[in-house]
Amino acid sequence: MKKITMTKSLCGSNGWHEDGTQDFIRVSRWITVKTNYNPTPKNSLWDYAEDGYGYKPSSDKFNPDEHGGLYLTYFTYRGRNYATEQFLALGNPFYNPVTYSYEDEDGKVCYLSGVDGDNYYNPIFVEFDECCERIRVYEEV
Repeated sequence: MKKITMTKSLCGSNGWHEDGTQDFIRVSRWITVKTNYNPTPKNSLWDYAEDGYGYKPSSDKFNPDEHGGLYLTYFTYRGRNYATEQFLALGNPFYNPVTYSYEDEDGKVCYLSGVDGDNYYNPIFVEFDECCERIRVYEEV
């Protein structure tokens, strides 16, 4: 586990501005993001499955037979499966106007990608790699 101090930025009426720092602990190494092409309604992450057009089972337009099949992207952390779709994107000025960034060992600026929308009290944060094929997990200190 590695503690990382990140720069916190907020979006306000005058655009993005730095708003101090926040400490996070990186609690995982890179984890491979997987895809289940045949999830069933018995899958605990069924609500996050999508057809080829991006419609979820709760949508009237959901039709995997005509829309190119089913897709469920997920990763496993500490024995639990998490759908990538359950993470709310950070940095959206309309519904999540905050970003966290840090500079890695090579001087590259990296960003946290999302926060778990299913856990309001102790959410985990994730960072995707540049190809969105792997993910790292963080916890707020």
